[in-house]
Amino acid sequence: MRLFIAVNFPADFRDQLYREAEPVRQAAQYIRARWLPAEQLHVTVAFLGEQPEGRIADIERSLESVGQSMPAFDIELHGVGTFPNWQRPRVLWIGSSESTELQTLAAAVAQACRKLGIEIEKRPFHAHVTLARLDTGVPRAAIKTLEEAARTLTFRARARVMSIDLMRSSLGNNGSVHERVQQVLLNETGL
Repeated sequence: MRLFIAVNFPADFRDQLYREAEPVRQAAQYIRARWLPAEQLHVTVAFLGEQPEGRIADIERSLESVGQSMPAFDIELHGVGTFPNWQRPRVLWIGSSESTELQTLAAAVAQACRKLGIEIEKRPFHAHVTLARLDTGVPRAAIKTLEEAARTLTFRARARVMSIDLMRSSLGNNGSVHERVQQVLLNETGL
């Protein structure tokens, strides 16, 4: 199974993010891109890749331990950017304000996964919500239009992170389909 760990948001919050990004989608109408539907907007905390089904129970137990040790917290999402950069955009995203809590959560999840022998990316964690994956070869004029539209977005959206989810990603004819395998509540009391 292809697995990842995510912070998911309530439906109304995902819908708000999707609506706020409409000017960017309009600016990108002539760019070949795979846009994520509102129901798939999330922050990936860790990508686990292909994992045997027999390992899921161990992953679930490790995530439960992380959840018990981490308090719930707020994050703020704002701004649109690209990976790796605006000169060669491949992923279009909404960013997150610097969040010590989210960084701590990502580090705890990575450590728990490594203890299970799951290799986690070594790149620094950069919290973001992927909006679209762009095809290569986008003309410079189209990138400039997209970047200008992204700079006009001034929204800020705040969300309470109360859980992390173990997710399965299955490739289908219309792109990836995400399914929650396990939801782990964070410690709401902070104890």
